[in-house]
Amino acid sequence: MKIPRFAVTAVPLVVLALTGFSCASAQQGAAVPAPPAKTAQAKVALYVDDGSGGMGVFHWARLIAHSPKLELSLITGKEIREGGLEGKNLVVFPGGYSPRQYRSLKEEGAAAVRKFVAAGGSYLGICAGFASALNCKERIRLLPFGRKPQSGGKLAKLLVAITERGGKVLDIKPGKYLVRYNGGPIACPGEKPGEGWGEGLALFKNTVSYHNKPEGNFFDTPAIIHGQFGKGKVIATSFHPESYQSTHPIALGCIYAVTGVKPETRLPAEAPFSVKAGFCTSYVRPDRANVDLMLALDRHPGITMKFIDGHEIDMGNLDVIDVLVLPEMGESSCRKFCESQKGPLQRFLARGGRVVGSETALRFLPGKARSKAAKTQADFIKYTLSRDW
Repeated sequence: MKIPRFAVTAVPLVVLALTGFSCASAQQGAAVPAPPAKTAQAKVALYVDDGSGGMGVFHWARLIAHSPKLELSLITGKEIREGGLEGKNLVVFPGGYSPRQYRSLKEEGAAAVRKFVAAGGSYLGICAGFASALNCKERIRLLPFGRKPQSGGKLAKLLVAITERGGKVLDIKPGKYLVRYNGGPIACPGEKPGEGWGEGLALFKNTVSYHNKPEGNFFDTPAIIHGQFGKGKVIATSFHPESYQSTHPIALGCIYAVTGVKPETRLPAEAPFSVKAGFCTSYVRPDRANVDLMLALDRHPGITMKFIDGHEIDMGNLDVIDVLVLPEMGESSCRKFCESQKGPLQRFLARGGRVVGSETALRFLPGKARSKAAKTQADFIKYTLSRDW
């Protein structure tokens, strides 16, 4: 594999990582870790507290919940501090905002994650979860990398190349994939060697930047880093492999790489005559109650569900659903959502679309005649299925 231009001027730590060999701190040694032992099942804890956000949390919950080989549980920062990772095989930190993830964990929780991984547990970080794993101040510090200054950028579809080594580790076909990127961190050598061990499994093959500056370019930098911390495995992706069906093999490959379990996820197919429901994820806190509500709707045989956010609405996807589900939102979040999407919501209601939501979520909705307020999970399901209002 040709060493990318970025790596030529970098310190050896990143040269080794990008060419598929091991890079290690002085404390850890440089041996490539053995593949994880294959096991029948894995218990997976998905972080759903402050700092997790957007559609990604719900995507990961679906992918994990629909695999018979994975057992999903939801976990908060407080529960991690109180020993909630005991008995788990993998903890997943999704996209969102890494400083808030750390504030929720506190140093006690970050130490609990390090202890969990060092003892043989596994860690998967996506976007913000990738940033949380970096060897930076007020982070979990599992990988020997810092964050490249002035890098990252806005929402975009980018090309990522899975290396030959990456294909073996993830057990997928190597080559180029079109992925969803949304401001994920770009790894670089830290000021110190850092903790843990890491290798690059994939490279960005184009770039996007908020800053419009040469130093914001991240072409040929690591898109996936895989490594070891103590006895445990770590994998982190700067992009969102959970977002597109075409990149689900990468998402599931990440789980396999650190647990040895092949998830074999099968998402529900669209059922004939089912109600087509759009589960709103914009401005929605992905906490335990909202994730549980999404899974209850998703598992019902009479409901075909998809996720709806502002981008999906801009793409016209309110036109392909019967019911818009608005889970619990804060009042200010509800106002922002309804104001930002007023026109599409009015057109959706005018053509006969229905909205089911919490009382707070419906407060600023235009055209309330086509809406139902739901207080319980059973209410959400009943009103979503009902066609006579």
